[in-house]
Amino acid sequence: KGQKFDLRGKYALSQKYQEEGTDLGYVASVNAGKIQGQWTYRGSVYIESANYDINDLGFLRSPNEMNFSGQLNFTKFKPKQEKIANYRFRNSIRHSSLYSPNVFSFLNTESSFTVRMKTFDAFGITIKTNPLGYNDYFEPRTTDFSKFLRYEPSGSIGGFISSDYRKPVAIDVRFTYFKYAAAGRDISRIYVAPRFRLNSKIFIVPSFDVDILNRDMGFVRYQGVEGLNPEVDIMIGTRDITSYTNTINAQYNMTNKMSLNWEISHYFSTVQYEKFGILQDDGSRIDNAYTGITEEGEAIQDTNYNFFTMNGVFIWRFSPGSDLIVSYKTNFTTLTESRDYFQNVAALGDFYQFSGFNVKALYFLDVNRLIKGQKS
Repeated sequence: KGQKFDLRGKYALSQKYQEEGTDLGYVASVNAGKIQGQWTYRGSVYIESANYDINDLGFLRSPNEMNFSGQLNFTKFKPKQEKIANYRFRNSIRHSSLYSPNVFSFLNTESSFTVRMKTFDAFGITIKTNPLGYNDYFEPRTTDFSKFLRYEPSGSIGGFISSDYRKPVAIDVRFTYFKYAAAGRDISRIYVAPRFRLNSKIFIVPSFDVDILNRDMGFVRYQGVEGLNPEVDIMIGTRDITSYTNTINAQYNMTNKMSLNWEISHYFSTVQYEKFGILQDDGSRIDNAYTGITEEGEAIQDTNYNFFTMNGVFIWRFSPGSDLIVSYKTNFTTLTESRDYFQNVAALGDFYQFSGFNVKALYFLDVNRLIKGQKS
């Protein structure tokens, strides 16, 4: 009544027909809550079976999970402070486990406070906790989910600043610091994106994103290590990862029917391993003598990865509902030895290149109009 409450549901089935039979999977969710007023709340259940697979139609990162979550929010729409348009407190809790076998994965909480000023500037802060740690059943890469990688309890603090988009120059800044209970293991992230509206036709957004992961843990492929069997012994590496993502997005509206969008992006990531260990049944690691260093002093597992892309799209609406779309895409990718960011940028022309060009025309045919024309 009065759209005070809402109830949503979803069910989807996937079927893969094979010689030995039909592989059935499903996803189901129920979401209900109060959506009107200062105080709002919501509860949800989300289930993906182990065999749910829609990768023929899209990308599914990891099925086989069950999530139960709840959310409680408070929004002040007309605060007493003259300069504040509104503010919101948001609190949520989420419990996650595998669907099969039904085992615990993690429990996390999130609390955030967001303020929007009457000047259309906004800022906020978010605090997250993972008090029970995290049992990651996907990182060990086992098909039966019999192993898990154990992460210690953790917490994070982050925030954002977003200035008034109506102005010719604006900026978005986001930052997060994530700390684990283990000594030296943390994650730092910062994102900066100034926005420039040069005139009514040209709009440019460069963005800079840096992720620093200290003593991160992850699966390692190996072979030829004395005393170890890759089919049985799962190796986990402790590594430092630094990633940079720089992007320029430009939009040029020639007329109200013609536009050109152009995006240039460079992703650069360095991975340097500190030590290696064998995964145990309780999720812990036992260090071993493997160093990942050859007799020539080369680090086998360490890597530096570059990915550079350029995407351009021209759109011309030559008739109502009808478009001519011309797109161009090129990318460079390689693994390099140098960890220096600027040396990798300078060597972009030496990388493996792939380019593609596409032209597509869409024409809207109004059948009713044709029928009326024939009758007249």
